[in-house]
Amino acid sequence: MISIQKNNDLFAAKISNQDTLPHLSIVLQDCVEWFLIHGVNFFSITRRQGKDACVLVGKALVRPKPLLFSSAVLFKGLVEAGYFPKTMQELFESDKELEGVTRISGRLDIPRETSIVVPQVDINNFVFEFAYGQADLITSLFVKGATLIKIRGSVEKIVTWCDVGMSDDELTKFMVNPGSYDPNTTIGELPEILI
Repeated sequence: MISIQKNNDLFAAKISNQDTLPHLSIVLQDCVEWFLIHGVNFFSITRRQGKDACVLVGKALVRPKPLLFSSAVLFKGLVEAGYFPKTMQELFESDKELEGVTRISGRLDIPRETSIVVPQVDINNFVFEFAYGQADLITSLFVKGATLIKIRGSVEKIVTWCDVGMSDDELTKFMVNPGSYDPNTTIGELPEILI
């Protein structure tokens, strides 16, 4: 069973431990889409593993904008409307205008971390296509034991941080095939690392 609650700056989901990893990936895709169509280009997702269910909480780390789009919009539309920045520099400049916004920093308060940088978002892709890929990446990181993911993006690049430390060799192997988890694995089989 899956239950989801959303508002502009929060996405919460409870997924039964009996559900499989593709269920988790679908919920994560919804979360990524939700934030992007609200103009949120910096957000976190935490995972807490319980006895009967997994709880996901996504939080906007910048102020959301009014909902104007569906996930069927091209990134080009988000960029033209000012919902998605072209460069990382634009992110930092817009942060200076906002008070109380979580600033990007080297470690982002994550004790063990890995950063994954993906260059150049294709603005001719639909938001749901991008969200599908991000959801699969996040699911794979959860399989590796991650409990905290932070994503910050622009057309120039997307940076994903997680609380699982990987060496350069481990990261290279992981990125060659990030969606290489067994789709029959249940949510209850994910590593139980408490945050």
